[in-house]
Amino acid sequence: MTDEPTLSETRAAATAARAANHAAYSAPTGDISNLYDRTGALFELLTNTQQLARVLGEQINRARSTPNLYSTDDIP
Repeated sequence: MTDEPTLSETRAAATAARAANHAAYSAPTGDISNLYDRTGALFELLTNTQQLARVLGEQINRARSTPNLYSTDDIP
């Protein structure tokens, strides 16, 4: 089964976040500019993740209001 683009990109982002987490263990801590840049990148990641979660929630709410979605009424 081929992933639809949103799922593929979300999986890729999760993999990239995991790699960033591992890289953080050896990142420099004495360079304030580096810390500032990493903080900005993390803020951007969290902002985008919040938007992704909001859109997914909206889609779930729309799917829930779809009549007969996943209904088992036709199954004896």
